[in-house]
Amino acid sequence: MAGKVRYLIHRDGRYHARIVVPPRLRPIIGKVELSTALGPDRREALRTLPKAVARFQERLAEASRQIIEPPKSSTHPTPAKSQFDPVRAAHERYQDSVAFDTELRDFTPLYARFGFQDEDYFEDLKRIAAGKVDADEIKKTFRFDLRQYAPDNLDLGEWRTLTRMLAQAELAAMEVIESRNEGEPDPPLPAFLNVATTTDTTPIECSTSIRDVFTGYRTELHQIGKGRNAASRWEPSIDNLIRFLGHASAGQVTRRDAIRWRDDLLKTLAPKTVRDSYLATARAAFAWAADNLDLVQNPFAGVKVRLAKRVMNREKGFHAEEALAILKASREYFGSAREHETMTAAKRWTPLLAAYTGARIGELTQLRAEDVRRDGSIDYIRITPEAGTVKSGLYRDVPLHPHIVEERFLDFVKSRGSGPLFYQSTVRRGRTLPASIVAARIAKWIRSLGIANEDVQPNHGWRHRMKTVGREAGLDPRVLDAIQGHAARTAGDNYGDVTLKAKHAAVAALPRYHFQPDPPNTNTVDEIRPPML
Repeated sequence: MAGKVRYLIHRDGRYHARIVVPPRLRPIIGKVELSTALGPDRREALRTLPKAVARFQERLAEASRQIIEPPKSSTHPTPAKSQFDPVRAAHERYQDSVAFDTELRDFTPLYARFGFQDEDYFEDLKRIAAGKVDADEIKKTFRFDLRQYAPDNLDLGEWRTLTRMLAQAELAAMEVIESRNEGEPDPPLPAFLNVATTTDTTPIECSTSIRDVFTGYRTELHQIGKGRNAASRWEPSIDNLIRFLGHASAGQVTRRDAIRWRDDLLKTLAPKTVRDSYLATARAAFAWAADNLDLVQNPFAGVKVRLAKRVMNREKGFHAEEALAILKASREYFGSAREHETMTAAKRWTPLLAAYTGARIGELTQLRAEDVRRDGSIDYIRITPEAGTVKSGLYRDVPLHPHIVEERFLDFVKSRGSGPLFYQSTVRRGRTLPASIVAARIAKWIRSLGIANEDVQPNHGWRHRMKTVGREAGLDPRVLDAIQGHAARTAGDNYGDVTLKAKHAAVAALPRYHFQPDPPNTNTVDEIRPPML
């Protein structure tokens, strides 16, 4: 195939890993391509291919450093002290790093596919940028020749200023590389590297307030059927940001402000909360403002929180014995004098519904009587944004397992008449949806049972459990995804419809949870039932 780079080739009865060397690196490596034999077996060759390519990438990276770092005998000119500008030097280093990353990505996908950032180098650069490292360690840390960027006769203070700025430039370039690895746009050039505006102290002309930014973004989300609960979720972020800045002008927010805000949040909040709630909200809203209002750029672009990899000691879903224990506790739950009957009903029915539908608990707690339907002989529930919130923004119909029907869930629905099944339609606390409050209480209740391991989310564990059970039952993955509201995995999966009939057959094939042994020679449900609500 003309023009296509091949990474696994077959020569003389053997497979070889192969990568073409970029033209600028060929004088260093002395070859136009790198290759290594992987043996005659194709399966084994495919298994060892990634490691071979990773070694190639290391060799290319080493060659690139030799280009950036000239030999000691080189006559590479160094800047005169009278012309020395640490900002310009840092800017040049940043551009060099980003340009080399661009060249490799444009040349071959293997660089991005197998490349990774050196966390030790990242931490060392942070220490240099903070001024915590002595001169000898600084010289050992940098992976390029410092003589390119400064004259030899700098005094100690000037030299440390330069190295701190070069470290910041390297960190900024690594942020660009990380954003590209995630398929995200390049973050804007950090303000301290903008040579043209380093001495410019003129404020940005922008009349937009921070609240205008969030309101405008939320309004656009509402127009496309999203962000129905955004106001209550975003309010803490907006208030905290304005309080921290001491002003409400969106145009005055700088990247440095965003970084300082992030660091301040991390003093009291979990890193995941800062990343997924506060920063994610601000980044999305200000990106919208940069596209639609008079904001020049998004100061939150590229501002990230690094999380330690979570240690998982078990699976994410409930084990069979845990699921059965929760369902037994749910079936035997009768509530208390202080608890409203709708909350008692939620604890009674939503675990059973989740066990056989894999739906989110929040999708179930917002169900209305009119969302429980029948088509021919199929009883099903409609999970719809009309009732509250649905992550995908799309409705879906999920058939009820025979076990749910046998437990007399339909009788309960009939007793409710119309409207919400699991909360009082007249009750709403602040801006939080009643269904969300009920879902949170169910999670707390399940935790209080002491049945499930702390590594399992008490509500979301049912979704993982459903996938596990469905696979063990041999269900079609596309049908299982349609039941749970997961997106199609390939373009081909989007062709054709997953009908209610197909989903009903899949749900009916799910194994039943047995609370106690069935009576001999019968298929009837357990005779002992809790009273109807």
